[in-house]
Amino acid sequence: MGSIRNKLIFILPVALLLNHFLPALLPIILMVGGTYLAFEGAEKVWHKLSGKHDDDKPAVEKGPEAEKEIVSGAIRTDLILSAEIMVIALATVSHQGFWSQMASLVVVAFFITILVYGVVAEV
Repeated sequence: MGSIRNKLIFILPVALLLNHFLPALLPIILMVGGTYLAFEGAEKVWHKLSGKHDDDKPAVEKGPEAEKEIVSGAIRTDLILSAEIMVIALATVSHQGFWSQMASLVVVAFFITILVYGVVAEV
């Protein structure tokens, strides 16, 4: 529920406002978000290859601080990835009217949330 709330309350209005008032800023946001996600991915690969990871025990067994850190990182990554997907979706419907853009983004928000968390639940 937190993920869908982030998409509908934060990402959707900000994306629509930026698209209306500062559309030139959207590609910059995509580049910054993509850079962050690439960094996160490269960091994970580096930790696996260098042996600098301690994934032997689940975060729950390491204590509340470790669990809180993992949850915080997951929420941050979800927010940035969701913003990236929503901005890309907005770019495909930017020629349409405001209500059509908003409806499209709401559908995308629900679809990506169900898809991502459905896959996570299956794993």
